[in-house]
Amino acid sequence: MSASLVATLVLSLLDGRPEAGTPLRQRSGDPVDPMLVIVDRSEPAYTVYVAVEEGTPAEELGQLRSRVAQSKDAELVTWTDFRTDRRKYIDSRILVDDYPDSKVAKGILELLRRYASTPFGLTWNGGIAVTFNDYQHAKRSYEAHLSDPGEPADRRVDDPSRDPNNPQAHFRALLGWE
Repeated sequence: MSASLVATLVLSLLDGRPEAGTPLRQRSGDPVDPMLVIVDRSEPAYTVYVAVEEGTPAEELGQLRSRVAQSKDAELVTWTDFRTDRRKYIDSRILVDDYPDSKVAKGILELLRRYASTPFGLTWNGGIAVTFNDYQHAKRSYEAHLSDPGEPADRRVDDPSRDPNNPQAHFRALLGWE
């Protein structure tokens, strides 16, 4: 995926619109640690992460830094900082953990290593968002939680295989985890 696509994705993310139909393109070979991670907290229902690869042209990296600097809700962090301070960048974004056994932090890290320039959302309740529908479901469940912060069973889809934000389903499909 080209670095210009990274800029396009970031612009859409910072405008609060995950890019519909963004292709998932897995890196060939072994997973690679990215150079930077964009952390976008502009939507209360989810946080979006995008890995920025080593080798991103300096001009595009400068544009990316400039755009991220203009947003009070987004930041560009080094991979080392992101990985070592998971509590700050991942755990703190989960308001209520409806998926406590999902290993979501480990999954986010691995998704970013395997899928360059692809936005991944961590939902307010510990789920994962990849598609436009996933993000919309996260917004609806967040709004339902705000209006009635009942039990997790009141928010989640009864059948885990049909739950758009179920981390295990995404990790199974994208990472081959069981």
